[in-house]
Amino acid sequence: MFDGFHEKYAFFAFNDEQFEKGKKKLNVSKDNKITPIYAGGFVLSSKVNEYRELIAKASRMEKDFAKTEKGLESMLSYELANHEYMVTYDLDDTLEACNLTDEYNNDENVRKSVDKIARDFLKRQDEAYGW
Repeated sequence: MFDGFHEKYAFFAFNDEQFEKGKKKLNVSKDNKITPIYAGGFVLSSKVNEYRELIAKASRMEKDFAKTEKGLESMLSYELANHEYMVTYDLDDTLEACNLTDEYNNDENVRKSVDKIARDFLKRQDEAYGW
């Protein structure tokens, strides 16, 4: 999807040496400037709008995938593990991370799906670790 965008127009630097190397790679000059993005990332200023469009497209794709059964299960399983559901049995942090709190509280189908995924998650944990 990104079609090599980061390799061609961006770099990440976490120290001065990496920063200088990245600037050299992109041929940064007075006429060819860079703009900081996030997490130590920099993109050619001339490509900032294209970068924003790519991020927006990726976000839309992620949201569309999350609406599928497989996507919902994948997203929830990741966040259930991330928020240690197998220890806390508390869905609140997971629902918040997945932006599903309102849907869970107001849509019976979503609630049933989430609860089934959470049960299956616990079953897999039990089988894997004997809990």
